[in-house]
Amino acid sequence: MRKENIMGSTVWGKLHRQEPVSLKVLGTVCGLLNKQPEDLIEFVNG
Repeated sequence: MRKENIMGSTVWGKLHRQEPVSLKVLGTVCGLLNKQPEDLIEFVNG
């Protein structure tokens, strides 16, 4: 995904640091990996 420039370096940095990303980014990742959001995220009550 990174080599094909599907998402920018800022998004990759956020994902690497486990920082919040937009729902649009989450949708893109889910589509590319053929996963549902609950397969990729965890709710932490904080």
